[in-house]
Amino acid sequence: GGGGGGGGARGKGKGKGEDNHARLLERISSEVNRLRFFQGKGKHLKFIQQLEPRIEAVEAKLARAVKSALAAAIRTRSVVALGHCLHAYTAVGRVREAEEAVRTQLVAPAVRAVLKAAPPAAALGAREDLAPLLTSCADAALKACAIELELTRDVQSGLAAQYNLLANAVLAEVDTQLAAARPAAYSPGVPDAFHRNHGAALALVDALEARIVTRASLALFRASPALLSYTKRWNLSVYFTLRFQDIAGSLEAEMDAQGLVQAGQDAAGNQEGGRLTREGEGHGAGDVRFLLAPTAAAWAALRRCWASDVFTAQIA
Repeated sequence: GGGGGGGGARGKGKGKGEDNHARLLERISSEVNRLRFFQGKGKHLKFIQQLEPRIEAVEAKLARAVKSALAAAIRTRSVVALGHCLHAYTAVGRVREAEEAVRTQLVAPAVRAVLKAAPPAAALGAREDLAPLLTSCADAALKACAIELELTRDVQSGLAAQYNLLANAVLAEVDTQLAAARPAAYSPGVPDAFHRNHGAALALVDALEARIVTRASLALFRASPALLSYTKRWNLSVYFTLRFQDIAGSLEAEMDAQGLVQAGQDAAGNQEGGRLTREGEGHGAGDVRFLLAPTAAAWAALRRCWASDVFTAQIA
């Protein structure tokens, strides 16, 4: 019993030492930041210029120490140490390095584990339903760096204005790994599947944006290279071309018919749910049926363009 208590005490002491070390590094980082400020003000002075190599050496040594402290805090999941390390990275202007550490040490393994346990990928050109896997990967990524996300949401601490973990760690890693593991899901060759997968991708962006607490942070997220890369993977121009050929082809076939062909009751524009309805009246006596087949086909084509399984606002 006594041995167990001693181990617990040593663990607590080690954790406190880690927190104190991170706190010290944050203070040193703030001082180096001030030093850089004064260096910039006096850069024309000869003795300041002579100090440049020493300042750079100190900054490089500090960067290595902060990197090591952050790696340790990520392993132990110490909220206090993580907070100090994130502030230290902000002070020395190396926020992207901290975000990359969170991505590689926490998010990447979590997403990799989800993909490893997932069913085999579909062949290129085959139907691939991305939504469940996308959700699982995103959930795993968010859970893996939950402490870091919470710390960088703190507006009062100033971290919210500096960090963009949702884009640079979560979205970037999910996007990179998923695109490599499931290329068929991004292919517009199967338009119906492509539309569903693109919708799921946009839903993830909406879900991530819902976690952002300030307008400045939202602007940072939307301007991020990670989001741009994520949206560019979807070849909407090819999707539009395939849909256009399908919808316009049916209409052209009707237009090319010899003479004015009368529309049948089963024509696409005359079927239940596809007919025009006079304002204020329901289906039945109030329905307007098209007399000519080309007119019915044109109405059916227009309705198809705005169908929920076809329409995409990004190319409207």
